[in-house]
Amino acid sequence: MTTRLDLNLQPSRRFLAAIVMSHGIAALVPWWLGLPAAAGAGISGLVISWGARQARRFAWLSHPDAVRELSLLHDGTAFMVRRSGTSVRGRLLGVTAANAVMTVLAVRGEDGSRENIVIPRDGCNAVAYRRLQVYVRWARWQGDGESPPQP
Repeated sequence: MTTRLDLNLQPSRRFLAAIVMSHGIAALVPWWLGLPAAAGAGISGLVISWGARQARRFAWLSHPDAVRELSLLHDGTAFMVRRSGTSVRGRLLGVTAANAVMTVLAVRGEDGSRENIVIPRDGCNAVAYRRLQVYVRWARWQGDGESPPQP
């Protein structure tokens, strides 16, 4: 029997706020440390631009590489559809984090690329998120005989 878990991912305002706040605070650190103005501006600019990229990709899902749809099979096979429209088949490597706030999955694509997929609680409907929590905690992967590592 093959069970399939389909997730349609949506932008998450809470996760967006968390990314913006954490990168905003990190951008202030060089100024608190009293670094020269040029160094502080350069480091702060890098932190802010990296935060903007992460927010677009993982929270707002507006980056072309953002995963918009995810399907997981009982054997650990994963199908991802990116915002750009490309589909990627892969293998679930493990669960980096699984809690009431978010789940982070590590997936290796058929092309060898490694993808971390962040799924905030408000990033999909509540029933699908509960099913995902059950999947990552209790599913036995038939393909390699291992269960996902417990966070």
